[in-house]
Amino acid sequence: MTDDHEPIIKSALGEGWYQLPEILQRNFDLQPGRDGVIRLRGTMYEIWHSRMARVFIYLARLTGALVPYEGRNIPIEIEMRTCADDAKYMHWRRVHQFPEHPDVVFETRMEYVSDNRIVEKVHLGMGLCMKVSVEGDVLKFRSPCYMWSIFGRRVHIPCWLLLGSGEITERAVGPDSFEMFFEIHHPWFGPTYRYNGIFRLEQAEPGLRGFCGNTL
Repeated sequence: MTDDHEPIIKSALGEGWYQLPEILQRNFDLQPGRDGVIRLRGTMYEIWHSRMARVFIYLARLTGALVPYEGRNIPIEIEMRTCADDAKYMHWRRVHQFPEHPDVVFETRMEYVSDNRIVEKVHLGMGLCMKVSVEGDVLKFRSPCYMWSIFGRRVHIPCWLLLGSGEITERAVGPDSFEMFFEIHHPWFGPTYRYNGIFRLEQAEPGLRGFCGNTL
């Protein structure tokens, strides 16, 4: 049984939450149903996708998912927020600042599902279901399936039908910073999408209200 106002990742990890380095706890210390904002700045070392993935990625942009451009050393700003009138979601807004393209905004909302599972949704109810774990001092997310929330039901979609299964790792590299590595791997086509970088916690404000409009 979890506290209704626990951080989503804490609900998924249970006692494993206390194994996380402090910076990773602080990064996810937002409680749905209470106002709060966390802001990060960082650099994406690499954003890459395979040729096979290009068609999927441009279609995925119709749902607001992923980033369509490739690049290295791309500045990024991230805002995460929760609101008192939304007891379900933590909202994310990522702004990628490509030098040769307009800024790319990637918005999602994260929800705790059950046990160690969360889902991160984009538009039209599509989302990536992930199992959360701690290995040593590393936070890991692994996707068993995609999930489509439609007409009040959750439809599970096998990873092989889309880009493949995703894995995210987050590792502390300082008292206020951490590195993240995200890769999607298809069982037949190999790596299809990769996204990794370093982030610094700039602001953590419990009680500060961010924008939690239902844009997804």
